[in-house]
Amino acid sequence: MRICLLTYDQTIPGGVNRRLLSLYKLLSMHHSVEILSIVELRKNMNEKTHCKPNLFLVLLRILRLQLNIGTVLTRYDLVIAFSLLPGIISLWPSRKHIFVATGSAFYSRDSPRVSRILWTFFLQPLIYIFTSAIVPASPHLVPPIFKLTWLRNKIHYINGLIDLEKLENQLLADLPFSSDILLKPYICLSSSLTKHKGVLQFLDVYSEYRHLKDGNKLNLVIVGDGPAYLECFQRCRSLGLTCSDLNHSKAHKSNVMFVGHHQNPLPFILNSSVFAMPSFYEGLSNQLLEAIYCSVPILVSNCPGNVIVINSIREVDNTNFSTTQCTLLPVLNNPIDKKIWVKTLVNLDQRKDEKLIPSLRNNLLVSQFSLSQNSAKWLKLVGSFG
Repeated sequence: MRICLLTYDQTIPGGVNRRLLSLYKLLSMHHSVEILSIVELRKNMNEKTHCKPNLFLVLLRILRLQLNIGTVLTRYDLVIAFSLLPGIISLWPSRKHIFVATGSAFYSRDSPRVSRILWTFFLQPLIYIFTSAIVPASPHLVPPIFKLTWLRNKIHYINGLIDLEKLENQLLADLPFSSDILLKPYICLSSSLTKHKGVLQFLDVYSEYRHLKDGNKLNLVIVGDGPAYLECFQRCRSLGLTCSDLNHSKAHKSNVMFVGHHQNPLPFILNSSVFAMPSFYEGLSNQLLEAIYCSVPILVSNCPGNVIVINSIREVDNTNFSTTQCTLLPVLNNPIDKKIWVKTLVNLDQRKDEKLIPSLRNNLLVSQFSLSQNSAKWLKLVGSFG
């Protein structure tokens, strides 16, 4: 069977494309599989990559993409579309169609209001009605109303595709560079730098923590890149934090270091004293699962995607995981929530200097989200269209 894995942009780091690559690794052992990117297809067709947030223009662009890209997709027996835009564009040209619901960008605080309304009330329902099958990255990504209708028969809950073999290999790697800030205790934040990840709000928390904390203070290392990078830098300076990137000559004197995107963030996480994840919204967070795997203390916002992961992990090992490794904190919506985060950081015991090696227990904790655990379900679903 010829299968197309369709994504928006394969070059964007994040959970969507990690999941796509894991599925490619699995399905290519049994089928002829190709990965296509809408961004690349647009370039080949001389399409512009952006349009104004005007309702008519958005619909016109989607229709044009369907007509242009549709001729390419008809070559495949099955199209598996990751996230909303690939989902709607590939819906009718495809012979058979699987929609993988992810934490798409239209949920983002950066998204225009008209875009969110359009996707929520019109385009997303069309995908659910006409697709052959729906695989949400996490159960909360399926709107509750759809679970009450006949559409629930299309939904297949397959718990992620973390590649444990790859994680084990990545964990053995050393830090990609040496820096004084990495030799001292630090908080690690590994995330794309977008507004819905809560990085800007966490910088407010971190600044207040440094004002209130007596004695040794944790530095902050931010792994990732994105459209809010410059704004994060500016926020640090407005808060009086000394910040730098890898090219800065005074990086050793900084409180905050932006190390950019790294294909393998695990050495930064493993070497940290605490991992922070202040997201406003998550689908199924690979970064959170990586931090759990690394055995570091975790401070995480209680948005639905994170809560589902934590509750699932606690079902495996409620005693150890709940008391020693992870603290759920409120989403940073207001000053009261920020004070809770600050107080938690101030009272946090710094981890000792020895490097912890994840045990078999940690492997078992995240295995329910692994490629090996969920491969049979994916093969059965794909095989049903053969």
